[in-house]
Amino acid sequence: MGINMIDMKHKNAHTVLWTLCSCRSATIKELAEKTGLSFATVGNILNEFVKSGEVTLGETVSATGGRPSQAYDFNAEYAHMLAMSARIRGGKDVICACVGNLYGETIWKTERCFEHIDLTCFEQMTESCLRAYPTIRVLAFSLPGVERDGVIIANDYTALEGLPFTEHFQEKYGRYVVVENDVNAAV
Repeated sequence: MGINMIDMKHKNAHTVLWTLCSCRSATIKELAEKTGLSFATVGNILNEFVKSGEVTLGETVSATGGRPSQAYDFNAEYAHMLAMSARIRGGKDVICACVGNLYGETIWKTERCFEHIDLTCFEQMTESCLRAYPTIRVLAFSLPGVERDGVIIANDYTALEGLPFTEHFQEKYGRYVVVENDVNAAV
């Protein structure tokens, strides 16, 4: 069985991107040394990531005895994640929302009170956040209850029980959806 070249290209690209992510900024030479890939392979991969916007050109790094090298920066703002949690604060039903970048840094947060929390409350918050951050690729929900196979089995907010929560949000917004119990999400 031979090596699938397409899979190898994807694996190499993944390796370069996540190595750059961990460094935040690096030259081709530094990435080649860290990944074990050739200078040419790393350079070609970085060119593709610059075209897509996942990587940006950084500062020119002065080299000793040679010409300066181009640094490449991981673009943590290329995509975002929206995390929402429902809770009771001060006797009121509240949904807290925050948007994070690819480094997991919170770049925006808000909370909103609702009379009763139901599916439309989460939709309103999601739509508001997607208008402000269309680069959101993942929706993560922390709910006080039990979810199994994407369906809310039991919940502090009974209007959510029995709903195919995960499927609903994936179909409606075309994003990857994660639903977790609030205690598990906190851990």
